[in-house]
Amino acid sequence: MKLILKDIHKEYERGGKNFTVLEKINLEISQGDFINIIGRSGSGKSTLLNIAAGMLRPTSGLVELNGENLFLKNDSALSLIRNKKIGFIPQGMSALPNLNVIENIILPSYIYPSREKNFAEEVAARAKDLLMRLKISELEGAYPSELSGGELRRVIIARALINRPEIIIADEPTSDLDVKTSAGIMEFFTTLNAEGMTILLVSHDLDSLKYGRRVLTMQEGNLIEGNKL
Repeated sequence: MKLILKDIHKEYERGGKNFTVLEKINLEISQGDFINIIGRSGSGKSTLLNIAAGMLRPTSGLVELNGENLFLKNDSALSLIRNKKIGFIPQGMSALPNLNVIENIILPSYIYPSREKNFAEEVAARAKDLLMRLKISELEGAYPSELSGGELRRVIIARALINRPEIIIADEPTSDLDVKTSAGIMEFFTTLNAEGMTILLVSHDLDSLKYGRRVLTMQEGNLIEGNKL
């Protein structure tokens, strides 16, 4: 797995003027990397992650996953790549309220279902395994409104992993969580990384830095090596 962001520039129009969010960002992510990006609010962290995940087009520059330029793909092909190869964990609690925990987790697998005979059984087994690893097996039939913030965050992480992606891209996965819950989630990411999962993670929590392999700082749309806060 290799994800390359080259000369990424992103700007919006604000008040009739162009406003630059990202300025010529270059980043190369290889198989097994665990990269933390930190930075102050409004520095461009979330914008960068959304571009890296193929969810937001840059104004200029390219994003390559395994040598393929994501933004040369049509919407259908890009959607398939996002579904199968990229596990995206957004900010906030984005579970569907009318689905229970296990239904929320398996949903991505049914967007592009396999024609294999035992598809449903295999997906359910993967979901139950993730629930066990995230220590929320007892919540399988619960609904999002019945969960705590930490429990719901674990469900969203499991959903991102259900299709066995090549990379996890996580935007503030421990925001608004207590210290113990945050540590448990970061330890889980560390275990995934030790098993070979590639992780790109944005956080404002400096305690999360001890769990990664590399730290970058976003400052006013620029990416700088190391912890510069």
